[in-house]
Amino acid sequence: MSKQVTIENALAGGIGLPTGEVVPGHGSIAVEPEIWDASKEHPVVAALVKDGSLIIDGKGKKKSALGERDENGDTEEMAEMRKRFDASYSALQSELQAEKAKVADLEKLIADRGASGQPAALKAEHHGGGKFNVTQGETMLLSGLSKADADAFNAMSDEDKAAYVEASKK
Repeated sequence: MSKQVTIENALAGGIGLPTGEVVPGHGSIAVEPEIWDASKEHPVVAALVKDGSLIIDGKGKKKSALGERDENGDTEEMAEMRKRFDASYSALQSELQAEKAKVADLEKLIADRGASGQPAALKAEHHGGGKFNVTQGETMLLSGLSKADADAFNAMSDEDKAAYVEASKK
């Protein structure tokens, strides 16, 4: 049995050899000399050996694990692009939240108005447990009215209903 060849990968990503073996990122494998002989002349493999990304049997210049890269594996240029992207993304998220709030307000306004576009009428509706709520569209304005109070409220004019709601909120 001949001595195996150790191939070390200094890069973060795996490197596939033309013979099908894969050298894991920041890892190494041992292969038979015939496999290395079949792979070493491949232009990509030769370039990786030349620049120090692949180290054969511990020989060759070792490329720094990160090279000129930060903790994310980014070059200085990519790190700057990441910062700009993060800032843009954050600004867009804030803008999106503001727009969602506007949409929610508009949906509430639409729900509170009838088909005529006028504000929905004030009315007392049964809420359960013998209690009634005063609503305007989907918005609850008052809660906890008795049936007698609810019947009296529904018999009022629109102006009197509005005045009653305002007086009850104070």
